[in-house]
Amino acid sequence: MNIDITRLKHGIIEYIDINESIDVTKFELENTGILSLKEVNLSGTITKDNLDNYLLDLKISGIMVLPCSITLKPVDYDFVTEISGNIGD
Repeated sequence: MNIDITRLKHGIIEYIDINESIDVTKFELENTGILSLKEVNLSGTITKDNLDNYLLDLKISGIMVLPCSITLKPVDYDFVTEISGNIGD
């Protein structure tokens, strides 16, 4: 996913909304222990402060398919995580 921050950088807009659904391939999950990811959604904003720092507030949610620790059968596990912090441009 690429996000163009040009208008934010030049002060044309105050923030960028992020509302994306992403697909994660099995190749990207290789050696992680996660069998697959389903319904992964990103939502949040990117803003710029007075010191030209870019601030990211992002919520990531979806379903991880993990192997059961006893039977090794696939088990769906809902997840939600939030990320906040400075990012480089």
